[in-house]
Amino acid sequence: MLQHNETIACLNFISNSYGTSIESDILTGDNQGNIGLFICGKFLTVREKAHKGNINCLKVGELFKYKTVLITAGEDEMVRIWDTKVNLIIELNIRQLTCLSSLPKHANFQPQSLDLYHCN
Repeated sequence: MLQHNETIACLNFISNSYGTSIESDILTGDNQGNIGLFICGKFLTVREKAHKGNINCLKVGELFKYKTVLITAGEDEMVRIWDTKVNLIIELNIRQLTCLSSLPKHANFQPQSLDLYHCN
């Protein structure tokens, strides 16, 4: 259940096929850094403090056509990749990327969208 000081900042959905029916669940990121899930009409917090501060964007994707992942990015300048049980796989501090290292230290990086590309 969302607390009085939590606000959903971003969301995405997962759809699964079960025979002839399709079920969709909604994943959320909030201003406290928590990842939540709307499932079967109920809300659950599935990972508390996934980020320090607001989660700005959240995306469900596939890695190399074999693994479904959840990717989050937030005001803490981190991009994190999670498995479907919301266990951390890898994290990347975007400030440490070579292409951004020459920018001023006071510059703040807050990703607002995520796209994932893979080339064979």
